[in-house]
Amino acid sequence: MKKAKTAKVKKLKKKEINFYERYYYDPEAEAKKKFFATAVIPVAALLVIILGVFGFFKISDAVQKHQIKEIEEYLSSPQTTQSYDEAVELQQKRDELAGVHSSMESIVSQIDGLPDMDSSVIGRINAALSGSKIVSHTYDSGLGTFVIVTKTKTAAQMPGVVKRLKAVGCFSDVQYKGYEDNDSKYVATISCVMFR
Repeated sequence: MKKAKTAKVKKLKKKEINFYERYYYDPEAEAKKKFFATAVIPVAALLVIILGVFGFFKISDAVQKHQIKEIEEYLSSPQTTQSYDEAVELQQKRDELAGVHSSMESIVSQIDGLPDMDSSVIGRINAALSGSKIVSHTYDSGLGTFVIVTKTKTAAQMPGVVKRLKAVGCFSDVQYKGYEDNDSKYVATISCVMFR
């Protein structure tokens, strides 16, 4: 099958008139087309843009409301509250243990500065206290003092006990205060300061 030939349309010059087109030309229809093209289309486009922006903000608002609702549900959940309470309790326990650990480190560092209290040193201290009865003893690691309360038969025995304690070699200073009790025994409080 052969294709039909299209008729060649003669191009008109500027001042020539095509009467056929002119016959069907409707100025009112052309005015409506122009008005539609210049007024209605831009207004419609603007309206579409405004509706699009409005829709975008409405969707964004709905998404944010949904996220806020989810967060509020999570925060008000009993499991979350329980987990938070457990975390706070564990943190308090950790802080307490850290405080105890710090105190222990301080005591260990102070004890490290003191001479070793091995069995020979303890034996020498016991030997120095011979002839007296030990009532009580305390040790202050912070001050490095060893306080012994003893009883002897007479006050005259105490200088010998103090001299023997100084000879042990662990104390930088040994001092005592005493008094006679109701049984006519001499009670002395001996303060021994450890070497550092």
